Amino acid sequence: MTVTDAAAMQSVLGSEHQKSQDSGPSAPCALWPVDLKLTHLDWNPEATLIHFQGQYLTICELDYNILQTEIQNAPKTEAAVEIGEFCLVEDLTSGRWYRGRVQNQTEDLLDVFLIDHGNVLSVDTANISSCSNDLFLLPPKIVCGFLANVVLLQGCPHSVVEKYFSNLIGRDATGYIQALLPHKVLLLEIPDINMDLVKHGFGRHVDTDTFLLLVEMVTEVPLKQNIEPVPDLLIEKQRGQEFCFKPSRLQGYEDILSLCGPRLSCGTRAKVRVTAAVNPGLFYCQMTSMETDLWEMSKKLAAVCEQRAKERNHKTPENLGLLCAVNSKDGKWYRGFVQFLPVNSQVRVFIIDYGFFESVKVENVHRLPPDFDSTPIMAFSCSLFSLNDQDDEVKTQQLSFLKAGLLGRVLDVEIRSFDKEKNLYFITVIGAEDNHTKEPEPIQEPPRMNVEPVFERETKEMSPQCGYLYHETIMGEALGRTLESEEVQVGSVFVGYVEYVQNPNHFWMRTQKRNEDFEEMMTQMTDHFSQVRLDEDVLLNPALGTLCCAVYEEDMHFYRGVVTDTLDHGAEVLFVDFGNIEKVPHMLIKKIPETFAGKPPFAFCCSLVNIFPSDGIWTSNTSDIFRKAVSNRPVLVHVVQMRKNKFVVDLFEMGSDNNQSITEFLISSKEGEFWKKMQKDTIDVAGKTKTHINGNTEQWDDCGMEDKTCKHETEQAKAPVYYRGFSIEPGYELAVRCSYIVSPSDFWCQSLDKVPALEELMDKVQLYYSTHTVALQSGDSCCVAKLPQDGRWYRALITEKQNGHARVLLVDYGIVIQIEEDKLQAILPEHVYLEGQAFRCSLYNLIEPADPKNCGDWSVAAGDSLKDFVRDSTCDLRCKIVSWVIVKNKGLCNAVDLYNTQTQQSIRNLLLEQGLAQEVTDPTNQLSTVVPESFVFSSYDQSPGKEEDVYITHVSSHWEVYYHLERNTDIIEELEKKISEERKENDASQCETCCE
Repeated sequence: MTVTDAAAMQSVLGSEHQKSQDSGPSAPCALWPVDLKLTHLDWNPEATLIHFQGQYLTICELDYNILQTEIQNAPKTEAAVEIGEFCLVEDLTSGRWYRGRVQNQTEDLLDVFLIDHGNVLSVDTANISSCSNDLFLLPPKIVCGFLANVVLLQGCPHSVVEKYFSNLIGRDATGYIQALLPHKVLLLEIPDINMDLVKHGFGRHVDTDTFLLLVEMVTEVPLKQNIEPVPDLLIEKQRGQEFCFKPSRLQGYEDILSLCGPRLSCGTRAKVRVTAAVNPGLFYCQMTSMETDLWEMSKKLAAVCEQRAKERNHKTPENLGLLCAVNSKDGKWYRGFVQFLPVNSQVRVFIIDYGFFESVKVENVHRLPPDFDSTPIMAFSCSLFSLNDQDDEVKTQQLSFLKAGLLGRVLDVEIRSFDKEKNLYFITVIGAEDNHTKEPEPIQEPPRMNVEPVFERETKEMSPQCGYLYHETIMGEALGRTLESEEVQVGSVFVGYVEYVQNPNHFWMRTQKRNEDFEEMMTQMTDHFSQVRLDEDVLLNPALGTLCCAVYEEDMHFYRGVVTDTLDHGAEVLFVDFGNIEKVPHMLIKKIPETFAGKPPFAFCCSLVNIFPSDGIWTSNTSDIFRKAVSNRPVLVHVVQMRKNKFVVDLFEMGSDNNQSITEFLISSKEGEFWKKMQKDTIDVAGKTKTHINGNTEQWDDCGMEDKTCKHETEQAKAPVYYRGFSIEPGYELAVRCSYIVSPSDFWCQSLDKVPALEELMDKVQLYYSTHTVALQSGDSCCVAKLPQDGRWYRALITEKQNGHARVLLVDYGIVIQIEEDKLQAILPEHVYLEGQAFRCSLYNLIEPADPKNCGDWSVAAGDSLKDFVRDSTCDLRCKIVSWVIVKNKGLCNAVDLYNTQTQQSIRNLLLEQGLAQEVTDPTNQLSTVVPESFVFSSYDQSPGKEEDVYITHVSSHWEVYYHLERNTDIIEELEKKISEERKENDASQCETCCE
């Protein structure tokens, strides 16, 4: 059962409320803030607890100087003292007396902690004196204890950790007392240090209840969690910034887990991790097999909630519902359950997939997206079966295993019984494995790779604006290193393999010469990363140009890569042995072992010789034909020319009877044109787009790129600049705003996620061109245009020039204007790093105009309805890409549906309801003006929690399964029947042609 069973869950909420009423939980109490100057930090590698000493910032040094004088003058009386008692102790070296507390005694030798200095003296009983209580009225000058809610990871290098801690000595810190050990030893949470330790890979966050249990088990002394007020003398003001919610018992959540938690049978053996604990009779575990699912869920929650925060820009969430999404203290996102109403802008949340409570700020709690309701709760509550065992040895062993689990080790457990009323599994721990919970290796400075950058030069800090230029540098230097190993030059002939194809003018290949080295490296890499856990060896904050190993999503294998751009939750990685660039999440980007770092890239970039796209743009069909002709087989390569970052090559099929090259094959198939037939014309229009203009419609795609013009054949005084088109795959959904509307079949949208970046860029453009003039060169198509209406500068693309005027497309808005040429200036390279933000949309293939009187055109009322829908949706507008289509006189359009996330109404349904549109009954009627460029995406009204009868059609892996919906069986059969009939007609037609 899933957590979407609303009725059942509401009844649980009612029972939870009733139980809370019965037990009468106390109100949340503020945790006292304590301001300290850190004087000492050390750690115990066995227990991973961090010990600290510090001084209150509010003390008066004069008071303690006077006290020290009084101590020297006080009469000394030899006395017997017990462990934990206060006394005066003499330092034999200096002969001075100090206040102290006895820590340990071995025969006549006493270890005394100096409460005003922090060190320990070992003295004989003759050096101990009793004294008046008046000498102890001033509180100890030194505060000591352990950092709360964080533990150091096992395996941290001692030298690195000690150096990190030494940098903290002398710094001021604010902490919150979580509990007290005997003799006023504090468990103090210092959030800034905790966050720093987790961020840099030194430690991991632990919730308060679990940490207190761990301390009790490690120190074997009871804790005092009822916080005593800190004397006013020691605190500047009483700031209730952190809250302790009591009691910490899990009231009512047993019912929730009974509805949606894991189901385990008695007698089952399982490997688990302890994720939270209150005591040995109540702790929470997760199956180790669920780690990847949990990480994926956290990553997706972060993406959705952070995007929502940007869109709404609000601090107080509304209508949270039963479950929520929580940004925890460790910076990760989890599913949560709110227990209390907010207190002083903080709220107590139960992290349902881990089993612990946390107090977080209200702005870090969001409504849980509907897609996450259906995932079962992954934590289950447990108790040690041996707690009532008469055999103390067995009980001690089980507690030892539990402590190991709290320290991060994987436990092998057996389910002994199940208490249905409490939803509690009683378990026996069989053993504990030595693979601790690991995090990225600690770092002290802004993270850098331990290995040299891939191109053996100093890695420079690069701004995101220079990302695309930096990518060009990466490609050029990768080619240089590869050339040294391959010994390839102009005129060389060799056998190679095409690894990645974008189009015939941009593909990557490697030579057969190094194939064995390549295969051997891939085998070693697979073996190495099969032993690496998901959270191990993560490359933190990767710098541009840093070599790494990253996962390719299609096969989930690791490959060598180099970081070409950084993202909020990952990076763009160029796979240097293949040539493709992919977006990879942070956790799947690993540090590269030295073994693999030294080998030059195996792949290099190439362009096919003597061929140019007929319409100036390589179509996906042509690229697919080229890809099929060269992939998964060896090809004979002749290097004709070497350009800046790529080889120009002629390719031949191996073992073919004819001598036809791949270039000649594509030209004879009408998939491209011979280069020399159009060289002169092409040079004349270098830098211009191959756009056909009709009325007020324009189309642009990655304008100015060398693959789509002949600019690379002419000598230019400056580096070419180009805009990258905003591309979204069919099936993708994103929050948008409409920037320009012509009709339901022609409007432009912007991604809301990129609006802040666009606004920042626009500010830079206004600032620069307000004080600079950059002349537009002949042939330039990318430029900036100053609109007379508002006097602002906009990024633009020239599509036509005539009589001193130019028609330009504002690439970030989709608006076409006619403007005087003197209002145009050249655009700088640093202003084109952001792709053009407007992408063209249409409702083609979904609906069509309902009124036949308009000859297939949309009525004014339909356009007005679309504009009203967009205006009313504001920040709630989302766009679903259904397919790509090529529209006559317009080019590539995204066939989309727009819908309002609040009302759940789509523009498609609205126009149908208003009678302004009708369903497309015969898509073939549109073929004269609209040509499909991709298959149509459909979710078939699937949603989380919905059940369907399906037929499994293909299993690619454990996590990738394809199926048909049973309700679509008739449609599929009809489609297969039509395909069969058309094939027979084609075969018959070919047979008749042969007979003639």
